[in-house]
Amino acid sequence: MRAGEERGRHPGNRLIVFCPECRQLSASGPNCQSCGALLPERKPPPPMNAPLEDLRRWSLELRSQDIDETEFLSRIEERRAHYNRVLEALESLEIPQDMEAEVQEELLAGRRGLQGFLEALGALSEWEDSRAPEDLERALALATQANSLLNQALSLNWRTFQTYQEAAEEFLAQVGYEGSP
Repeated sequence: MRAGEERGRHPGNRLIVFCPECRQLSASGPNCQSCGALLPERKPPPPMNAPLEDLRRWSLELRSQDIDETEFLSRIEERRAHYNRVLEALESLEIPQDMEAEVQEELLAGRRGLQGFLEALGALSEWEDSRAPEDLERALALATQANSLLNQALSLNWRTFQTYQEAAEEFLAQVGYEGSP
């Protein structure tokens, strides 16, 4: 890098971003300097709470008799199968050797979150059988911990992606990329 330049910045200290619309490099801001298109925001994704909220809603629906035990257990089994498929896909994921260290922490958090949700689903099945309030409390506590781990993985993934995006934009700026509409 030349003196006075920082990662992803042109001289003059302006952050450079890649416009997905016209494929030009542009100083950051709300709009592309070349085509005027709205540039994507660079902010972390919002926390993911849907899996946790689903489990809470299902248990409430069962308690209020909006669904029966068969529907409740069917939803649990469906979700369990989904999480197992995702875990299998993670195990067969081929990660380039030069990226392994960077994504190891996010993959570990993701795996632990999925395994935590599987444990929470098992605890919900036990609660369905016992209907003991402490069993429901335990199941939802496990799901809350699992949800936190999945959000940690999501945040780490976003940071990894942002780092690669910034490096690519810096490279394009350094080689004088002009793009093509």
